[in-house]
Amino acid sequence: MPTPFHRSLRILHFHAQDPAAWERSLPFRLSQGAYNCDADRPLQTHLTDASPEVIRLFYADTMTLTPEKAALLQEHGRMITCDLSLRAKVGALLAGHL
Repeated sequence: MPTPFHRSLRILHFHAQDPAAWERSLPFRLSQGAYNCDADRPLQTHLTDASPEVIRLFYADTMTLTPEKAALLQEHGRMITCDLSLRAKVGALLAGHL
């Protein structure tokens, strides 16, 4: 993967977005949000200095789980799998139960 990676990182939640919405929110994430969290800020530096093509590749690498990436994560004990019961929650929300 051509982007910075740290073995201690655990992704505990995921906010899927279309690429255009993600790119629009990138300046905030770099200045005040999730990508501005490390003391030495390697991810922030990488994305701030990146070309539009590198940013598109970063999005594709981080927002798309291929079978190969899933196998690599599983191999290194980094895959966390859980049932969020989203269909049931959306159904309950639409029915006015949440």
